[in-house]
Amino acid sequence: MARYSDIKGKYLYLDVEGVEHRVYFEEAGEGIPIVCQHTAGSDGRQWRHLLEDKDVTSRFRIIAVDLPLHGKSLPPFENRYWEDEYKLRKDWFMAFWISFVKELELVQPVFMGCSMGGIWRLTWPIITQSNSEPVLVSSRLAGAEVLIECSNSGGGTLGCLMMQSQR
Repeated sequence: MARYSDIKGKYLYLDVEGVEHRVYFEEAGEGIPIVCQHTAGSDGRQWRHLLEDKDVTSRFRIIAVDLPLHGKSLPPFENRYWEDEYKLRKDWFMAFWISFVKELELVQPVFMGCSMGGIWRLTWPIITQSNSEPVLVSSRLAGAEVLIECSNSGGGTLGCLMMQSQR
């Protein structure tokens, strides 16, 4: 008998700054939504191990998105994208995630990213309008895994913990 994955892939038509994008994402699990941002030039496949992990998906709804022009997310049909230099602007990036969260009607999602997604993660409280959600950033620097966790105690104090491990 065939065995199937619990991962569901979908396309979402998403308006960002007046341009319609056909955005691909995969999701698995139930519970607190965790939105996963891939590194620059890659796609949501980076999160495949989390999407397949039963311990994780039993408690969390993992959502791995391919940004437009990445992975299975096609370029917008209405633009002649090949005539313009591709630049990932911060304001467009924020507008994209605000639209995505609203369209999926996600309530208090957690954002997880690595590399550019990790740096972007630091602005997530602006989108979710949350000042108490912990921030978790993971990146590889000089061959070492660096994990930075910051949280706001609610009194305006931001505490950070950095861990580094050689691999």
